[in-house]
This record gives sequence, C-alpha cells and structure tokens, in this order.
Amino acid sequence: MRVFMSIDDQRRFVRGVKMRCNLMWKEFGKQCRVSGQTAKVNYYYRGNTLPSDCAGHLSKISGIELPPHVLLPDNWGQVKGGLAFLHKSLSKNPGLCEDLAEFIGILLGDGCIFKSYSKKEQKHFFFVLVTGHLHDLKYYQSTVRPLVRKLFHVSGYMQRRENTLAFLIKSRRIYDFLRSADMPGGEKVRNEALSIPEWITQKPEFLKACIRGITDTDGSVFRSGKGARIQYKFASKSLTKSMQNALISLGYHPTQVRRTESFNKERNYIGWRFYLSRQNEIDRFVYDIGFRNNWHKKRYLKLRNHERFSPVQIPSPAP
Repeated sequence: MRVFMSIDDQRRFVRGVKMRCNLMWKEFGKQCRVSGQTAKVNYYYRGNTLPSDCAGHLSKISGIELPPHVLLPDNWGQVKGGLAFLHKSLSKNPGLCEDLAEFIGILLGDGCIFKSYSKKEQKHFFFVLVTGHLHDLKYYQSTVRPLVRKLFHVSGYMQRRENTLAFLIKSRRIYDFLRSADMPGGEKVRNEALSIPEWITQKPEFLKACIRGITDTDGSVFRSGKGARIQYKFASKSLTKSMQNALISLGYHPTQVRRTESFNKERNYIGWRFYLSRQNEIDRFVYDIGFRNNWHKKRYLKLRNHERFSPVQIPSPAP
C-alpha cells in the first residue's frame, strides 16, 4: 500500500518530520529504508507516493499527523497513469480571470518571463521572475506567493540578496500559458511591445486588478503639499502610455507622460513617468482599486491623515 496526498501537503509533512526529529537527509532516508538522495528527490521535490508503512513510521516518530490522503491499492502501478492525470488536473492553468489580471500587473510592474539555454544540458529552461525591495517582503509572502499557488498550484522560490527580493518560478507550462495570455517574454527595459493585454482592458474588474498589481510593485506614494500623490515610472514608453490610458478609461485624470533621465556611475537611466495628483481621485483610487502592498497603504495613511484632513481608513481589496 502507498499513501497519496497533494504535493504541497507531502512536502510540508516531510519538512515537518525532518525539523521535529532534527534529521539530515541521510538520516531521514534511513527511516524510509532508502538513500538520503532518493528521499530528498522522490519524496520531497517530486512528491512521489510514500509507502504506507514508511508514512506511518514517520508520523509516529515525529508526532505529526498525516495530512489528508488516500491509500492506494496493491495494483497502484497499474493506475499510475490515472494518478499522473490527477496530478495534471490539479495543476491546470487558470482561465482568463481577475486573479490572473492582477498577477500580470505584478509582472508588468516588477517582473518578467524569460527562457535560458543551457549548453551543458543542451536544452532551454523557462522562468517567471518577480523582483523587489526587501521592504516588500510581507507583500510577497501575503499576496504574490498565495496568488501563484491559487493560479498555478506551485509555490515558487523566494530569495533575498542584500536589500532585494526575488521570487522565481521554473516552469515551461506556466511560461507558455503567460505567453498565450499576451505577457511579452524577455527583457522589459525599453520594450515597446509592452502594454496591458487587450483582454484585461475589456473588463473593468480585470483592469482594476491589473492596475493594482502594477501599482503595488512599481508605483510609489509620496507627499504632495499636505496630501498624497501616486507616481508611475517605467523604462518602456508603451507601458507608460498603456497605464495612463487604463486610468483614463476608468475616469481618472493622470498628468501628461514626461521623459525623465538620471545618471550615475553604473548606468544612465532614461524613463517615462506620470502622476495621479488630484486628491479626490487618489482617495477614490484607494477605495475603488486599493493596495495589497502594506508599504503603500501605510504611506498613504501617513500622508492622508494630516491634521488638515479628516482621518481616513483603507478597506482591503476584495480577496
């Protein structure tokens, strides 16, 4: 008999046993009567089914209950194709939806999708990447990763390096799907093919979700007089104009797009920016579209709750 559970549940179970019992992979493998490498690759990363006696033993020595599971019959090998189909069904790509529109907004703001060729293995690898500042860690944990899990049934990898964060997904399936949803591939800088996909602009609820994703990752909230102002700044002029037009279509009055230049020892930066400046429209933006990034929420409240104004509170966007 073998134990079948979701890959995420099995990984949490294996990780929990290792931590509770303070086991290295080699020692963990001995508990399962396999090598440490087999346990790590097959039972943790690939999510291969655990033998029922092994799963029961791990639960007993750690005191951790087995997650929801199904016991497979002795002829499980004959139905392995059916299990493969079940795994595939659990990881189906989503349709065109509000959550996908928000994730594409996140990618347009601070992410990209790309492929890389390995000469050693003589094949392409496909990636989805979102990068940001360390102060956005809570946003990545509470919004970006859960959104990816909900959409694609994968967890991705989170890495910190000095003051930056990187969230990486390695998947051709997801790369191909995002390309089919009109997310351009490759380097975003000065990419004049970059814009909000047409299927998003056709539905206001999709457009608001996409704008929220872009604002949370690549917008900035700062003081303007005694109120707040939102700035959008991109290296791609086409994306800048697309974002400006999106706000106009929802009844906002952003400023004109202007060229901006900055120079330092590392590089010369040429970009495009505009602002959302009318205080009543910014308040409407916060209530109608909203932020999921707490950094922006706190910044807005700090600036907006100036003694000149009545205190305001921000409702969270609908989940």
